[in-house]
Amino acid sequence: MDKTCINKNGLEITTVIGCINSCAYCPSKLVVNEYIKRSDNVKLSFDDFKKCINKLPENTTLYFGGFSEPFLNSECIKMILYAYESGCEVEVYTTGIGLTLEDIDIIRNIKFKKFYLHLPDNSGLTRINVNNEYVSLIRKIVNSDIVNIRYICLLPEGYPGSVKSELSALIEELNIPLEFWQPNNRAGNLEIPGLNFVDRIEGVINHKCKHLNRGVLLPNCDVVLCCMDFGLKHVLGNLITSSYA
Repeated sequence: MDKTCINKNGLEITTVIGCINSCAYCPSKLVVNEYIKRSDNVKLSFDDFKKCINKLPENTTLYFGGFSEPFLNSECIKMILYAYESGCEVEVYTTGIGLTLEDIDIIRNIKFKKFYLHLPDNSGLTRINVNNEYVSLIRKIVNSDIVNIRYICLLPEGYPGSVKSELSALIEELNIPLEFWQPNNRAGNLEIPGLNFVDRIEGVINHKCKHLNRGVLLPNCDVVLCCMDFGLKHVLGNLITSSYA
């Protein structure tokens, strides 16, 4: 492996298997179908999370997201606090679904490395209901001054229906700096008519893939090699029964 690929340790955290968002650009059904062949434990417990985190090298970065919406697990807030207080850098990838107004008060003072808030599109590719409750949640997140927050839409800018129309007024009112990201096909696991994906990385393993220094923790504490391995083809081991090394 290219030495430039060997850098800081990281671990993605999949707090639940199965996501109610069912976004079109996430092969969630694939990971569910493969996971239930391995385990019937679909929710990561706080106790198991602590056991795993306590085995990690110092200064490991934790990425809450993985193969599902992290806040669908009600203990995710406790996990984030424990990780942060243990000295881990923390990044969050969320749609906000499962997060409560009270939760925002709890995490607002955490110095996140990054906090990515994925806002829904208007093309039916995200199945997020933008009601008054959701708008209030987004408003509170924006006003909470969470550090290093980035607001993203997983569609190219200008793509028809790239921003949920019910959020347009809020985005303008709060001057939300929305970023548009070109989606990828999840290592060949997706095909969406009319949507072009970014090019797949091919060739030898090298620094072009920045994620190969971080596996993905599953609720049963198995660790998968890559965040694009929704088919769970490359399971490295289990952090309950094995050491990190």
